[in-house]
Amino acid sequence: MGEIAREGDKDRTIIAILAVSAGVLLIAVLAFIIVPLIISHNEVKSMASFNIAPQSAIVEINGKEYRTGAYEFEPGKYHATIKKDGFESKEIDFEVSDHKTTIVNSYILNEQGFDYFEYSENDLAVLRRIQDKEVLDFISQYDSKLKVRDVLPIEGTFDANAGKANTHSLFLKYQITNGEMSGKCQKVFCLVVNGYKTGKPLLEKSVAEELKKRNFQINDYEVVYDLE
Repeated sequence: MGEIAREGDKDRTIIAILAVSAGVLLIAVLAFIIVPLIISHNEVKSMASFNIAPQSAIVEINGKEYRTGAYEFEPGKYHATIKKDGFESKEIDFEVSDHKTTIVNSYILNEQGFDYFEYSENDLAVLRRIQDKEVLDFISQYDSKLKVRDVLPIEGTFDANAGKANTHSLFLKYQITNGEMSGKCQKVFCLVVNGYKTGKPLLEKSVAEELKKRNFQINDYEVVYDLE
């Protein structure tokens, strides 16, 4: 009987050792999985990323100034003023969550309204990331105007003597090209017309008609007549 008791004690001891070992192993596995997650979570900073158009605008929060970019903040609610000389200031509110990046999209306008952004590709790129109805409408119109490039150059002719009594028709050639990079334009949406000075009013009419046939309006563009 003593021998049987000793065998039973031995088995219970082995079971206890195995149970302890299994518990230690489980704790080690959990620590291996959970600790890196905790560390990783703590390493993720609480951030606010300002996507402001124009990029040179200042975001003022509690007397401190920020520009377009990402900054570390304490979690919480914030009130900010967006401003730039010559622009109308705007006040916004946003909230920074714990261990997350909050994207703050906004814009301000000057007397030119959205037209200001036609002259800066970088600011326009920032504006494109803002999902606001007014912004989306402007971007849509902007892109529609730019599509004129797809049909350029346009070549045509006009009758320089149209409407003149006792004259024969005199058809002169002209060409409409993209003038944005020509150095002859003040605006982004610019067309250059090469041709002849003879009968310029009729030439202007023909150019307007050529654009209209392609669903573009001449009033949307600066047109520079570079005529011989």
